Amino acid sequence: MRLEDITAAIRPRSDWEAVDLGFVLVRKRFGPLIRLWLASVVPLWALLSGVLWQHPHLVFLIVWFLKPAYDMLVLHFLSRDLFGAPPAVGEAVKAWPGLVFRGFFRWILGFRRFSLQRSFRMPVWQLEGLKGRDYRQRVNVLGRRGGDAATKAALGFSLIELSVFFGLYTAVVMCIPSRYLPDAETFFQDLDAAGEFNLPLWFTWVVVGIYMVTVTFIESFYVAAGFAVYLNSRTHLEGWDVELAFRRMSERLSLPSRTNEAGKLSGTGSKAALLALACGLAGSFASGPSATAQESVEDGPSSVIRDILTEEDFKVHKVERWEFEGEERERSRGPSWSLAPFFEAMARLLFVGAVVAAIVGLVYLIYTNRHAFGWFRGQRDKAPRQGPRVVMGMEVSAESLPDDYARLAWERWQKGKFREALSLLYRGAICWLVEKARLPIVESDTETDCLLRVSELPDSGRVNYFRELTSCWISLAYARTQPSDDTVRWLCENCPFDLRESKAR
Repeated sequence: MRLEDITAAIRPRSDWEAVDLGFVLVRKRFGPLIRLWLASVVPLWALLSGVLWQHPHLVFLIVWFLKPAYDMLVLHFLSRDLFGAPPAVGEAVKAWPGLVFRGFFRWILGFRRFSLQRSFRMPVWQLEGLKGRDYRQRVNVLGRRGGDAATKAALGFSLIELSVFFGLYTAVVMCIPSRYLPDAETFFQDLDAAGEFNLPLWFTWVVVGIYMVTVTFIESFYVAAGFAVYLNSRTHLEGWDVELAFRRMSERLSLPSRTNEAGKLSGTGSKAALLALACGLAGSFASGPSATAQESVEDGPSSVIRDILTEEDFKVHKVERWEFEGEERERSRGPSWSLAPFFEAMARLLFVGAVVAAIVGLVYLIYTNRHAFGWFRGQRDKAPRQGPRVVMGMEVSAESLPDDYARLAWERWQKGKFREALSLLYRGAICWLVEKARLPIVESDTETDCLLRVSELPDSGRVNYFRELTSCWISLAYARTQPSDDTVRWLCENCPFDLRESKAR
């Protein structure tokens, strides 16, 4: 997929603007998403309901637990639709089992299932195909810009899902006659005594069905919000908007000269169309207006009103009803139904959940800001600093370089591989500075940044060598100016950055 095929306006957005972009993606394609859901997720739910008909509470739990599987399907559709190639329903359904199989142990049975940033991190695994250490590093980089927004969106969607669920539940219960509903007071008394639910089977299935409907309408928006935050984070970090602007500028400047010929042809065609339109208007004026029939109203509006009031629907009917007084009347009212105990129990549950969430949030804040407390400072100082493995797009880890890289660089220079030779020397120097000298070089540093950091070393010999190496590398890489053979030979023979010490550690 090409970046210029993207159908949304790519620009740096705030966090909540990015979430709103996800909502727009779902609203524009809500019909195809619902059809895809009906063709894939609903049959799975129907199969589960048929197998576990006597255990609806297990179906409720499985439907909740399989949410990452639904997210993979929605993300597969939205990612391709964003780049102008929406998959057909059958194509998406065929791709779904493969996605679930690849991510079953990671996203459904693993700890990622309970991550508050699940919708934000899943594109890194599903769309970029990263795993293990590469996945963790990528998530950490993107999370610096969009991790907090993804967490807040997940908490917000949890509240929205609860609100929609209880709203639909209340609406459905109000539509069921009270004589068919289970007695609320008896239900909660049995729950306190036996510790188990004694709801009728049909009523439990009603609750499960309401939850399925809630997930159907909410889950797509949740996935799209996380996906949009992921796109916004990449736009901020990788400059997608700048890249698109340059590509469009290049396309405008490289338009062929036949554009002028097409303009001439379109001008001739527009003149012909105007001539045809003028002829048509002249013919219509020549034909004259058509005669219209006018109906006369014989009677006034009062006669019409009298005719309507004589119909059967407007007749007044009287019905006599006998009612018993006293004790018999009280019994005729049927069993009482009160929602007060139910809402009292739900209030207790929400209070306990709020307290637990507050404790977990406090612990999370303390852990994420542990550097501000003295308790963890000693452990932080003892932990070895992990340097970057890639700097300026070049692999600088010790495992990617040979021990005698300076000798190999001179051999490649003699064979005419000038850029490869200087690149090998420069990578070896950066690797030594990161792993041996522990300089705070990061992945986004440029050659000038690295030179400024090296100037802090007390060894002037290494500083002067690295300054000369940087000058030769910049001249060859950017200015296409080749240094002399004597200069490169001196750099290879006098390299002060020995990687054998770094690998021995």
